[in-house]
Amino acid sequence: MAKIIVFGNEKGGSGKSTICIHVITALCKLGFKVLAIDFDIYQHSLFNYIENRKITSELYNLNLEMPCLIPSLNISEEDVKNLIDKNSDYDFILIDTPGNHSSLNRIAHSYADYLVTPINPSYIDLEVIGYVDKKNSERIIPGVYSAMLFEQRIKRAARDGKRIDWIVVLNNMPATKNIRNSIQIKLYLNNFAKKMGFRLGSSLCDRVIYKELYSLGVTLYDRDSIKKLKSLKISPSLLAARQEIKSMLKSLQISEIISKLNIIEKY
Repeated sequence: MAKIIVFGNEKGGSGKSTICIHVITALCKLGFKVLAIDFDIYQHSLFNYIENRKITSELYNLNLEMPCLIPSLNISEEDVKNLIDKNSDYDFILIDTPGNHSSLNRIAHSYADYLVTPINPSYIDLEVIGYVDKKNSERIIPGVYSAMLFEQRIKRAARDGKRIDWIVVLNNMPATKNIRNSIQIKLYLNNFAKKMGFRLGSSLCDRVIYKELYSLGVTLYDRDSIKKLKSLKISPSLLAARQEIKSMLKSLQISEIISKLNIIEKY
């Protein structure tokens, strides 16, 4: 049965699609059969990323691994169930969700085995997860996203008795690690994690390279292909970014991936 990884956050611009495509590429390179589903019916970020990847592969005669892709759809809960059941022979199904509150978003979350939620290191983004009651500092109030997820966790448990493993990833962190605001956000999240049932994944810095890769459809795992692309140069920043992505992947703690991590180290 395929493991389902959902990338979700009702706050836009958190980096869901960027992280999703890197995980997709890593899984493909590890030899897994991967199905990618783009549920963002407006921006189509994941779909566009993979389309760019196909074009780059053809233009530069590169052997870029591709998942099977299902583009943005506006479908019902029954359609989602049928879609997942129909493609159960895949090892992993990865779903990129829109940055808004919608029925499709809720349905996708309710089927997650693993939920990856990237957030930016700002108090506005943090409040989507939760915030401290100003009258009682011991009380944490769930944000709108956490409240939605709580409902989907109940639905998942009622459906098949399974739980959603929720991982929060701090994204777009400033390169200077002693920035007071970022440190405080991380402290809050550590406190929230114990009471709201998630764990923190490895953080990612705000790097231009992540944005540059989108138009080419390549990822930091495409090491040999990047060398052939004249528009991209191997640099200390690129190498650091690649290590960040590797650390993030490991922090997801998905057993099937961990068992093959020795293979991925060459990328």
